Amino acid sequence: MTDLGHLTAVLSDRYRIDHEIGQGGMATVYLADDVKHDRKVALKVLRPELAAVIGAERFLQEIKTTANLQHPHILPLHDSGEADGFLFYVMPFIEGESLRDRLDRDNVLPVDQAVRIGREVADALDYAHRHGVIHRDIKPENILLHDGRALVADFGIALAVTSAGETRMTETGMSLGTPHYMSPEQAMGERELHAQSDVYALGAVVYEMLSGEPPFTGPTAQAIVARVVTEQPRGLTLQRHTVPPHVEAAVLTALEKLPADRFETAAAFSEALDNPAFVTAAPAVSREPSVSSQPRTTLIGVAAVAVLATIAALWGWLRPQSTTPLTVSRFAVALPPEENLQTLPVGHRLALSPSGTELIYVGPGTGGGRAMLWLRRFDQLHARPVPSTGGARNPFFSPDGRSVGFFTERPRTMKVVSLSGAPPITLADTALGVSGAAWGEDGYIYFDGDSYGLQRMPEGGGPWESIAPLARDSGEVGVAWPHILPGGAVIYRMRYAGSGRDGHTIKVTDPRRGTTKSLVAGLRAQYANSGHLVYATAEGQLLAVPFDTEALEIVGQPTALLEELGVGTFGVVDFAISSSGTMIYVEGSDPVVGDLFWIDSDGTAERVDSSWSPEGNIRGVALEPGGTRLAFEMLRPSDQGWDVFVKDIALAGPPIRLTFDGPYNGAPVWTTDAQTVVFFSAREDGVRLYRKRADGAGTTRPLPIAAFDPGGRFDILGSGDDLYVVATVQGADSEADLVGYQPGTDSSPTPLLVGPEFTSQPAFSPDGRWLAYRIGTANQRVFVRPFPDIEDGLWEISSGFGSNPQWSPDGRTIYYRDGANVIIAADIATEPTFRVLRRRDAIWQSTVFTPFGSPYAIGNDGRLLVIGTQGTGLEAGLLVVVQNFVEELRAGAEGG
Repeated sequence: MTDLGHLTAVLSDRYRIDHEIGQGGMATVYLADDVKHDRKVALKVLRPELAAVIGAERFLQEIKTTANLQHPHILPLHDSGEADGFLFYVMPFIEGESLRDRLDRDNVLPVDQAVRIGREVADALDYAHRHGVIHRDIKPENILLHDGRALVADFGIALAVTSAGETRMTETGMSLGTPHYMSPEQAMGERELHAQSDVYALGAVVYEMLSGEPPFTGPTAQAIVARVVTEQPRGLTLQRHTVPPHVEAAVLTALEKLPADRFETAAAFSEALDNPAFVTAAPAVSREPSVSSQPRTTLIGVAAVAVLATIAALWGWLRPQSTTPLTVSRFAVALPPEENLQTLPVGHRLALSPSGTELIYVGPGTGGGRAMLWLRRFDQLHARPVPSTGGARNPFFSPDGRSVGFFTERPRTMKVVSLSGAPPITLADTALGVSGAAWGEDGYIYFDGDSYGLQRMPEGGGPWESIAPLARDSGEVGVAWPHILPGGAVIYRMRYAGSGRDGHTIKVTDPRRGTTKSLVAGLRAQYANSGHLVYATAEGQLLAVPFDTEALEIVGQPTALLEELGVGTFGVVDFAISSSGTMIYVEGSDPVVGDLFWIDSDGTAERVDSSWSPEGNIRGVALEPGGTRLAFEMLRPSDQGWDVFVKDIALAGPPIRLTFDGPYNGAPVWTTDAQTVVFFSAREDGVRLYRKRADGAGTTRPLPIAAFDPGGRFDILGSGDDLYVVATVQGADSEADLVGYQPGTDSSPTPLLVGPEFTSQPAFSPDGRWLAYRIGTANQRVFVRPFPDIEDGLWEISSGFGSNPQWSPDGRTIYYRDGANVIIAADIATEPTFRVLRRRDAIWQSTVFTPFGSPYAIGNDGRLLVIGTQGTGLEAGLLVVVQNFVEELRAGAEGG
């Protein structure tokens, strides 16, 4: 029996071997089928001589380390084992090519692609190094290219082999690593290698991607090693003038002979590759193919230049520093419409990198998708979208500025995405608030644990730890917007039951001491390295006050910085301060106050009643069938509660208030006869449906339906006591179903649409024959079924993402919001069969948050009635950057 036949036989119960797909210095690689999981895998079998000197027990013990590496740019380890003398390990089979295949075909790569691949591999290396694992064999053969991103293979396999059998391997003359990419210390046989060794290897790989060959070549392995140890690499710009100077400087720094002269971390190498300002203090590089061919006078000249450079550098470090303060500059960031800052229903929209040179913000979705993160570097004219971040809000930077965390609402998740291009990683998706987070230097992310108070988790995900639980006996109901102070204490906003945003408080918790104290009334706070706490008030002021980060106390009087900071729903304010002293904020009138607008087909906006200004945020609107009255829910500014109002839109003047009880009354729906409004109301006995006459007369009466946990909007058919209600109810595991009620007749609801999909937002056609609704959370879509025979047909209305369906009064059009919050009109026909005739853009982008009601309505004339923003019309606020902002604070402190 051949070796392959033997291998096939001993692994047949686990893997079906197809054929050999490659050989390397350590293993033979086979394409195989994973019998248990029905998937293609790469089965790697150690060379027999290697397996013999290592031994199964030691190899399998060491290889466990690699199984714990989970990173988007690291190819994971599926399995490992020993079978009748064969040592093997199993990894996913990647349909694509290796970097070696790409280089063999193209010789060199475009500069931007080479830099991107280098940064992605550096991400993987940095992650592994922080977990104590050195790769030891970075080379193009071990870098796979899949779906436009780099994956590092065989991660830690060399470590496992070396740890398991290094002594015996040395005795047999075998070695690990590839000479072209070996660091000098690895080439010289040092047993203990550090992160800088991998940095060197990656530098050699990037060098080859840019120049077409490794930094050192030779006829034999010994000749290559000799050059690695003694020579300097040729400069890249002499070989290829399109290589930017900072990229050359970064690569040559990575290729320094002494580990101490290289980048300390792979992350630092990655940052330098992307930093046009990076320069190296490395000695001059070889300008000829071989140093040995140069005259001695040239070598002396090179050394002299290096000495002069060193003297110049020392003078730069030791000369007296100027005491002239940095200039403070202000400018507005002009974002093109296709890159513009989006209005969010709730949540802040921007974050500054620690260096203050990069802005992450919530911008429009691409291809009709949901709003997503965009990256704007201040040295560039345009922003770019960050892939796979649809639905993002509350962004926050990692301490090194290379990754960004963010939250999504439906489903509730916290994710982290690398700005090098790797897809996001989900860190948490249960019992999670969505009110911001902060990433500490201590390796923890601090965040709102929904009803549990301030929590933290390891930056790579893992168990939560409670830092500041809610004091419910004191009325605390939720934390938001944590920010980490020098020394590790955390400031955050606390919200209290029954209080409006005037009652929000900035608190501070010190995890080291286990202490928590209140500081000042405010909505959000950050620390400026001038020694000030900068915080926003409920009135839209931005104040600064001296703050002692050791005693965690305010030690002076506040100074007003701004008077026109925008304040959003639930007290959200958009401002950020970088550790470098740059500030960014959104200026403008208070965007929480909603107003009502008619929108024509050409996009022209007209206020419904220019003589009346709403006192609070409006949402959940419903037009009277065939009439001119509008029901809506509006926030009570006094205590942040919600009530239902009715306004005659043909007349000037304020609306009629229908509700006066409970913290929430909303999602109004009209009965068919337009005499009564039905709405949700939260009372002491739970959430129920209530009704009241639209003219405000009479009493508010509950419908004879038991209290339930609403999962979204509801709709009704009929009038008086002849009502039928279809409602969204919250199910287990955050699911939602549609159920039907006949108040006064049904003792329990009748299931209509029940299943694993999140089903909500029901909307009856005007004639009651059709039911539109939304399914899904992340990938939402709008469908229609016949009613009451809902099993007799199913038609998708949205083309891609869709939510918030609404019927036109004539029943010929279904409107919905797409992923970019643009309202789309789908014209339909119902005879002889139901079908969508066409879809057209309705010219309006609706970003109002409506947990239960509808954010827009359709008038009899086809115009849209929408909720806009009072004070700034329909435009977003101004985005302002202040460079060297802390100089003003320092000057004020010195003047005082």
